Amino acid sequence: MQFIFHTDGIKITHKKDSLLLGENIFISDYQIFYPGEYEIGGVFLQSKKIGKNNLYRFELDGFSIVYFRDGSVINEENKVLKESGTGDILILENMSKKEMENFINIFDPKVVFVRGSLEEWQGSAIEVKENSKINLDQKDLLESERRVFVFS
Repeated sequence: MQFIFHTDGIKITHKKDSLLLGENIFISDYQIFYPGEYEIGGVFLQSKKIGKNNLYRFELDGFSIVYFRDGSVINEENKVLKESGTGDILILENMSKKEMENFINIFDPKVVFVRGSLEEWQGSAIEVKENSKINLDQKDLLESERRVFVFS
């Protein structure tokens, strides 16, 4: 599975399936407008409305990917978040480091991608430059240490 980082979103590709995560959500050529459950190609998606945004949980070839863009709801919606299950890979945008850490504690992922400042993470994260590509496979999820990547 490959992650490509752009200023306006993240593209995830795997075999014939692709996801585009950002202001708009696409699975292959299909845009997702509403919360619900979807199965498109080899991608299964569960989406829940939380606050003003949707929490997206994708299942793709054995990977569970959680994507969210609004940390301001963390205190009022903790129960909903905990009921959403865990995620192998967590992708967070538009929130403070404290809000991101709360999400990380709830979902307990092995790999985390956050949009923010590398300085905020004080050496505990790896910087990802624009148009960078990161490849992950199942063995990356077996590592005992969580890996945090920061992109801007």
